[in-house]
Amino acid sequence: MKKTTLGEHGQNLPTGKVAGGTFVREFALREFNFGIDRQIAKVREAQDGMAVSAITSLVLSRLVTKLHGQECDPAKPEESKALLYKCSVGDVMYMWLWARFEAMGEALEIPFQCQMPSCLHKDPELKFDMRGMDVFVAEGEDQLQGTVKLSRPYTVRKEQITELKVKPPLWSIFSQAGGASFNYQGAVFQSSVYGTDKHETIVLGEPELDQLSRKDYKALAKEIDRVSPGPRLVIEGKCPKCEGDFKQMLDWDYDTFFE
Repeated sequence: MKKTTLGEHGQNLPTGKVAGGTFVREFALREFNFGIDRQIAKVREAQDGMAVSAITSLVLSRLVTKLHGQECDPAKPEESKALLYKCSVGDVMYMWLWARFEAMGEALEIPFQCQMPSCLHKDPELKFDMRGMDVFVAEGEDQLQGTVKLSRPYTVRKEQITELKVKPPLWSIFSQAGGASFNYQGAVFQSSVYGTDKHETIVLGEPELDQLSRKDYKALAKEIDRVSPGPRLVIEGKCPKCEGDFKQMLDWDYDTFFE
């Protein structure tokens, strides 16, 4: 993986569509105007309590005009949403950051409190430059696949499994998100595990994944993260008062992110 930044990588996906070793990364978004905001508000009003991921799909499906080498019609958001579901999670999150960057500019204001006991400085609107956000970009198809050697083999369809093969999870897993019973980590595992040492292709169900030992599912989560290009949704900087280093997860909720 190559480490770069949002400002350096520009209007290109971390992965995109991969065909024959070629990465089709370019995408395009139309201007985020008040008319689009009204469309989004109307849908949200009709579907009370939408999950953050569903709102992300809703917004991007009305903004994207080019993706995976295809032209997208803003008047047909359901077709655009179907394309988004085929994207990796990292690619969709990159477009989400880029949409905010194009709509609101590079300055991002975040609520901040220094965690140093001797400081505890507070700033409700600490400014951060989005262009400096770290992005990991795939440079070859081999970087999009990984393996996990299981410390405790288990049985899948009457065969003992000692290895799982993984790839980046797809955004389609978030189409289920929002319900109280939704298991995010389990959905990521199901989307990412594509094979084993005994199966070239396979989809593991919950009963099969439930057999994983804690050590193995932690190793599985780590390996999936390693082979998944995309932006690092962490803001790093220095406290403006004590100059101590800080790291803070980015809040990508629509209602605060596009303010």
